[in-house]
Amino acid sequence: MKEYQGYEAPPSFYAGGFKWPAELDWSHEMFNFLNIDGYCYGHVQYALSSGQPKQLNLQNLGAAPKDQAIEGVRVVWTAPARQGKGKAIVGWYDNATLYRYPQEHDDENAKKMRTYKGEQFTFRVKAKARDCHLLPLSKRTTIIPTAQGRGSGWPGQAPVFYLNKATDQCAHIQAAINDIVAGRVPRPLTKKAKRRVDVENNKRVEKSAIKHVKRHFVGLGYSVESFEDQNLGYDLKAQRADTTLCIEVKGRSVPDVQAEFSPNETKKMRAFEKGHFADGIYRICIVTDALTDPKLHDFEYVPEGRYWYDFSREIRLKAKEIIALRLEGV
Repeated sequence: MKEYQGYEAPPSFYAGGFKWPAELDWSHEMFNFLNIDGYCYGHVQYALSSGQPKQLNLQNLGAAPKDQAIEGVRVVWTAPARQGKGKAIVGWYDNATLYRYPQEHDDENAKKMRTYKGEQFTFRVKAKARDCHLLPLSKRTTIIPTAQGRGSGWPGQAPVFYLNKATDQCAHIQAAINDIVAGRVPRPLTKKAKRRVDVENNKRVEKSAIKHVKRHFVGLGYSVESFEDQNLGYDLKAQRADTTLCIEVKGRSVPDVQAEFSPNETKKMRAFEKGHFADGIYRICIVTDALTDPKLHDFEYVPEGRYWYDFSREIRLKAKEIIALRLEGV
């Protein structure tokens, strides 16, 4: 579909071999990018063979078994690729709320706008419209392989795929998504695809960031030891009296404050958030403009709000940005 704001006749609508949408020439996802009073509502067709709705496994995203929703999720929407096999990324929601079971609208206007042929559509995802991004047709070029075509580890036939596993496949998919979100040309998800990055430049950025962070904490009276090559989930350990800081350092060559975490780094960060990290106090240091005018952003965890915060620069860093990948049959 082109707009996802209501019914679109073929050839804009493409069922991709799915029997039910092909017979009707429409699907429940057709309103997923319709702005309704500042929000978008995403439908996920996920049911048991009996027709009863199947619950989303929110535990894969860090929720407790009893939680009925989780906030701060990035949900990526896909559709069957028109050429070849696989799923094409069509857009995403940032900072979304994901519900375990289908939700019905309380608002009358939303009920009216998300009704088609007498059927009122449910939703499993909700996000502010400003955080919902639909790619134009010309940009929907990233194709995610399927398990049927590439083997285990890639998305299968289920309409939902969680990028919470420490696998090469999940890492490749997440890297491609990060490229799209950042406005970069996404890397292809093929067997022989290589990451198109300037390796030497990245090394210089990281080296400069590490050096800047070390200098900062030494100036504060800490003794600093490097563990960059030991895969501990953090790069530096800074000690002063009875205080031990375990610091994950991220370098950026540009001024925007963001960081990509590996599965192991994410695991250690989450362990600290939950009180299960024994090595010390976990800190996140992001150094922007690392090669030109380094600026340190030192983030501490605030348990009351469940977020990371740079108190000197008053910047909040969300650590709940976990990617859930939806495979959509339209």
